[in-house]
Amino acid sequence: MAVFIGGCGGGATAVPTVTVKPATEFDPGENGDDPPTPPITPGDEPKGEYGNLIGTFVYDGPVVTRASIATGVKPEDKAICVADKILSEKLIVNDGKLQNVFIYLPKAPRKGAKDIPIPEPINYDQKGCFFLSHATIVRAGQKISFLNSDGLSHNTNVITINNEPFNQNIGPNNGVEHNFTENETKPVLVKCDIHAWMTAFMLVQDHGYNAVSGADGKFQINDLPVGTHRFSIFHEGTVLNASFPVDIKPGDNDVGEIVFKAEAFN
Repeated sequence: MAVFIGGCGGGATAVPTVTVKPATEFDPGENGDDPPTPPITPGDEPKGEYGNLIGTFVYDGPVVTRASIATGVKPEDKAICVADKILSEKLIVNDGKLQNVFIYLPKAPRKGAKDIPIPEPINYDQKGCFFLSHATIVRAGQKISFLNSDGLSHNTNVITINNEPFNQNIGPNNGVEHNFTENETKPVLVKCDIHAWMTAFMLVQDHGYNAVSGADGKFQINDLPVGTHRFSIFHEGTVLNASFPVDIKPGDNDVGEIVFKAEAFN
């Protein structure tokens, strides 16, 4: 089974009605109008029941070649910033499976959300003149160690919307601890102001209903209250789908393959 999603780059969205059924293709029409969806009545969801959302993001397009993006490397940095090893992470496709796609609820469910503990502290490192994690989810209040494992200085600039911005120079083989406190409704840009090619994305949320697709394109979000939820889907600065409705039932809810056509990307 598969859900096909068309659209165009530059922030445009295509909003399908998602059901578990044989592959269909949604045409947003000239105006990008949303298809009709059943009205959601708050409070109608069954109480005390939870389900897991499972799926796979797929890229429908030509083979993607990752080119080197490290331009303007200073001569004294070339031993660490090896251009041939610094490849674009803007679009990573492995055997047709799409990596680094965020899928998340912009806000926690109004009713029935589990009190999911804040995860353990994480390391957010840069090594070899790129961020080791290109797409990261952190919880509000979670301790983050922003690290620099290189023998030269880096900068970590997290361009937040709802949180106080974090913009720190980090010396060679050093680190800075920080935590964000507010919910962000979409992933924000992370960049190094010293090395222009170094970029990544981070989603800060005050709940745990989110995931990033792995190298196999797969994602899983656990313990969703039973009922209809509207997810956002985001990839590399483009909101691919700002309203992805899924009817969660108890147990596993596998939506199969969510297929994005090549024209959906910049």
